[in-house]
Amino acid sequence: MSVHKSLSIGQILHILLDPLPFYYLLNPASATLVPHDVVVETKGEYTRGMSVADVRPIASRVMNVTVVERIDPALFRRDFMRGINQDL
Repeated sequence: MSVHKSLSIGQILHILLDPLPFYYLLNPASATLVPHDVVVETKGEYTRGMSVADVRPIASRVMNVTVVERIDPALFRRDFMRGINQDL
């Protein structure tokens, strides 16, 4: 985790880029997982470079990735606040 000192108020702040993947690793039971067929679009005019999940109902589709579709927000808030309020 990087540390940033705020120039305007003189406090040291921690920068959290995205705490949800870390939370999932610590508490996988809090997440709803869904298999998807995801590809990186390399030739599209509007989606070039984006990850695209094809959700059309095709029986022969190969699901190549598991996506965290939802994390319980109440559990996340509770655990996050507990974590940042701990004495180091």
